[in-house]
Amino acid sequence: MGARNGDIFHFRHFSLIHKNSAMKVGTDGVLMGAWGYVGGCRVLDIGSGCGLIALMSAQRNQEAFVTGIEPDSDSFDESVINGRNSPFSGRTEFVNSELEEFASRCAVKYDAVISNPPFYNDGFLPVSEAKAKAKHSSFSLSYDSLLDGTSSLLSDNGIFSVIIPFSSAPDFEKKAFERGLFMIRKAEVIPVPGKSPSRAMCMFSFHRSECLYESIIIEKYGRHHYSEEYLSLTKDFLLHVTP
Repeated sequence: MGARNGDIFHFRHFSLIHKNSAMKVGTDGVLMGAWGYVGGCRVLDIGSGCGLIALMSAQRNQEAFVTGIEPDSDSFDESVINGRNSPFSGRTEFVNSELEEFASRCAVKYDAVISNPPFYNDGFLPVSEAKAKAKHSSFSLSYDSLLDGTSSLLSDNGIFSVIIPFSSAPDFEKKAFERGLFMIRKAEVIPVPGKSPSRAMCMFSFHRSECLYESIIIEKYGRHHYSEEYLSLTKDFLLHVTP
């Protein structure tokens, strides 16, 4: 994927320290940062971690100001450093806050809201408390809380993008619909040919339209040998990918 150097992950145009972040740089975040909608003047990354999606968004939309909110203090601290060291330091900011608190005092609406939220809804909890909070939705950010916050922060013509487990997609779509958010695009993420989808990437809008469906295979030719569609999606970000 990118180039790892100890606790630093290098992309084409920026690098990320993620030594103390609750969640490290990974495929889900890279996919969301490359696929999600980041148009308009204001972009919000909910659960920004070490700053991966926020900085990818700033790279993709040179006109946007990007805000990342992150409740974990260690992750937040690293995102601030990463943002300051990036070429996009003048167009990015990071806020150490829970979503509910941020939404209650935020006076602006966002043209794009994007998120790689916690994805353990049930079952085994990771040992690390920080990782548990980052990955288990019952700890810090349930889908209900994410959708409540998003619906209050998204502009009328804005678009919300999210990556979730494929098995959770029907429930998530139902919860979004209950808040007046309609799915307008969906991509099934397939790890390797012949496997079932593992993730769903979805876009939602307050305005109903025909939903566009697609699929993305990650590794088509073996371990770390990526598919053409994955390479095309991530080519502006990743180093040392092998077609």
